Amino acid sequence: MVGIKRKDINIRKLARGESCALEGWFKPCSDPETVVWAHLATGGMGMKCPDIIGAPLCHFHHDYIDGRIKWNGQTGQHDWDAKFHALKRGVLLVEKARGR
Repeated sequence: MVGIKRKDINIRKLARGESCALEGWFKPCSDPETVVWAHLATGGMGMKCPDIIGAPLCHFHHDYIDGRIKWNGQTGQHDWDAKFHALKRGVLLVEKARGR
């Protein structure tokens, strides 16, 4: 992944037609049609990390990771296991798109 440039591929379009990276992680996906490229870490409130740090997530899992909803009383903003699991899937998609 070192040296990847924004112009190499449109990373956010990679999620089209993909299944949610957290499908079955702790709850089934809300709707596979809602899968988008979700940023998995932030640089602070209102700031997004680079596109490369993301994965395809359905609406429910995206809201969970971003902290908009709770599951079992907590948000996913600090659920590093879920973020790491999703990020592995995101890296595989980026590598596949780059032909590696």
